Amino acid sequence: MCGIVGIHSLDGAKPIDAAVLGAMNEALTHRGPDSAGMYVDPGRVGLAMRRLSIIDVAGGDQPIGSEDGSVQVVYNGEIYNFREVRDALEAKGHRFETHADTEVIVHAYEEYGDDCVERLQGMFAFALWDARRGRLLLGRDRVGQKQLFFTVAGGQLLFGSEIKALLRHPGVDRRLRPAAVNHYLTFLYVPEPLTMFEGIEELRAGHVLTAERGRVEVRPYWRLRYDVDRGMSAEAAVRGLRERLEEAVRDCLVSDVPLGAFLSGGIDSGAVVALMAKYTPGRVNTFSIGYATGGAAFDERAFARELAARYGTDHREFEMTPDVRDVAPRLARAFDQPFADSTAIPTWYLCELTRRHVTVALSGLGGDELAAGYERHRGALLAERLRWIPGWVHRAVLRPLADALPDPESGNPWGQRIKRFARAAELPFETRYFEMLAQLSRAAREALLTPAFREQIDLDEPQAHFQRVLDPVRDAHPLNQALYADLKLYLPGDLLTLSDRVSMAHSLEVRVPYLDHRLVEFAARIPPQLKLRGMERKHLLKRAVRDLLPASFFERRKMGFSAPLAVWFRGELRGWVEDVLAPSAIEKGGVFRYGAVRRILDDHYARRANYDNAIWALVAFALWQRGSAEPGA
Repeated sequence: MCGIVGIHSLDGAKPIDAAVLGAMNEALTHRGPDSAGMYVDPGRVGLAMRRLSIIDVAGGDQPIGSEDGSVQVVYNGEIYNFREVRDALEAKGHRFETHADTEVIVHAYEEYGDDCVERLQGMFAFALWDARRGRLLLGRDRVGQKQLFFTVAGGQLLFGSEIKALLRHPGVDRRLRPAAVNHYLTFLYVPEPLTMFEGIEELRAGHVLTAERGRVEVRPYWRLRYDVDRGMSAEAAVRGLRERLEEAVRDCLVSDVPLGAFLSGGIDSGAVVALMAKYTPGRVNTFSIGYATGGAAFDERAFARELAARYGTDHREFEMTPDVRDVAPRLARAFDQPFADSTAIPTWYLCELTRRHVTVALSGLGGDELAAGYERHRGALLAERLRWIPGWVHRAVLRPLADALPDPESGNPWGQRIKRFARAAELPFETRYFEMLAQLSRAAREALLTPAFREQIDLDEPQAHFQRVLDPVRDAHPLNQALYADLKLYLPGDLLTLSDRVSMAHSLEVRVPYLDHRLVEFAARIPPQLKLRGMERKHLLKRAVRDLLPASFFERRKMGFSAPLAVWFRGELRGWVEDVLAPSAIEKGGVFRYGAVRRILDDHYARRANYDNAIWALVAFALWQRGSAEPGA
């Protein structure tokens, strides 16, 4: 795992400033504290990296070049099938100087050209310079486990693993992008390819970027297709999931440094730990987190202990307190832009604990998106079935029911769910699922933003963006459309960004076997009616791993990994929230109306509504604005 940066002169008119390149690289020291490297082709390109040594610790420093030096690569991530690809390349006459997976990219490019990326299995973001052609190639893994950002400034293409590296370049436009604020308030994150900065973009997952003769082009190299095998039986689906999950976990165990696993006490992480125990000769290191106060509904440590005892893991726990005032500004700096998924808070502490003992950790992330594990997946399927109910029934029964229930912003969770569902049942699928994903409604965003700021945005654009994401799967079953939306929006924009940024802030590499593209592609072929038996979420995956876990894991309700912010905002964190969202700070920012912010806070304190997500979104934005205005930020 590493951090990479680079500068490419698009017209050759401006030389590469090695000092600026070095400053960009220095901004990523946390991603790679073990070593640094740089390659400069004056007038054309500069590549640099920070390395966290995982494989071939002694010999894997970057950049790595071809035998004649004409091809140079810097790379972040892990290529799990590098030995297989290396064997094939050696059979074709390629000679390797190291045992590192990075060198595989060099020779694969020499042999296959841009198509080399299709032969790589793993998580990666890389930059490859072909000196003979004067050509730069950037590539990102299929589902977006590793990020890569880029911009054009002063005739130069700049790129880096994190936005903070680009901001070290004096020519980068740091202006706020209003459209990104609109998306952020809708989803609680900024979806790719947007960023909060004008001009800076994120390379989409499953895409490559080429720069040659002054022309920059971005194109996809991987598209997930729902070519459903309608003859597949449930037994074949279960068997296929289990075989591919075992294969993915085995691949993730390749490491020359100590590794472990996050163990939440749920099915997804539990199955990963069980399979690690099967394929690891020694004891598995496992790590969990719980809450000292207010988090009983979120605390799964008892279940984690049960599984740890079953497999004899070396288990460690961290107990989190409500005092997140110290970590919140660190999170703002880690993400480089507002990010309001509150699971970042416990994840921060979990990564901090884990890094004291290991360098690599496996995670159960992705299991819900792979196997239909969310309430909204069940809701999408049920709403589709109810679509066939005559319109008069909707008007006479469902709509009055929805109107009689508490508002979606109220503190009644079941009222929120039923009302949102009843309203959505009349709508087209893409509108229904967007409403399920949206955290702040159009009306709520309109009320929150200042009139001057509203004039700069289209409040309907987040929904239009969502509909464009669904364009490739319009003919797919609604459940598969929902899973595709999660794969293309929620995973790269939220969960994978969170996983990468928080773990790498602690120089910890996180691997996610559930997002092995072979497993993802197999799951896409499973008939959708098999994925939810009746309305049981994650039915097939549960069957696939049932022998690995205690029966209690399958009998209890699903618990989230979020922090209990709703309670803390009314208690220990109330004074801190008031300070961060003080009138002077809100008015200085010029984005939000303080009166609207005040109403959100007062209604939450008085328990008239549960606004924990909205409050955390406002806090995260305010902390980011405060930090981005600091010198050197």
